Amino acid sequence: NIIVTQKDSIGKDLNKQVIANTQLTDQNKVPSKKATIGSLLKSQNIIATGAYSKKNGKEVVTTKAKSSQKIKICFDIDENKASDPGSKEFKLRIISPEGVTLAVQSAGSGVITLAETGEQVQFTTSKSIDYNQQKQNVCIYWQQSTPFPKGKYTAEVYQDGYKVGSKDFTLK
Repeated sequence: NIIVTQKDSIGKDLNKQVIANTQLTDQNKVPSKKATIGSLLKSQNIIATGAYSKKNGKEVVTTKAKSSQKIKICFDIDENKASDPGSKEFKLRIISPEGVTLAVQSAGSGVITLAETGEQVQFTTSKSIDYNQQKQNVCIYWQQSTPFPKGKYTAEVYQDGYKVGSKDFTLK
């Protein structure tokens, strides 16, 4: 009878400890998420246009769909001392006037899991940069074999599954 009582007591203590550990784990997720969000590199001053190359190789930006050989998305990332220096990867999602993400698997497109919802969405392309905690400008290009349709596009920039910038633009 004493052994049964002790076993019951140990079981209750173990259960209390499991609950306490779960609560601590949940509490630790909040600061960890805040640290991740604080280390993100926000995209500022986003410029999204069509572009084509002249015969001499010089690049020209355009708002005309039929002249565009590629889409060019450029943005500034600010100095962020909370973000460690080193390689940072940005995912670019370009949504067409039809509401479809421009994507070609063989050209580097893929799927990203959104950090806040867990939803999986397609992204257009990605780019890695060497970040040195200083302000810098980043440009990402998207080229496809089919012509770009006229209309309103949306460019979304993601880092670590978080949207860090967005810009609507129109190709006429």
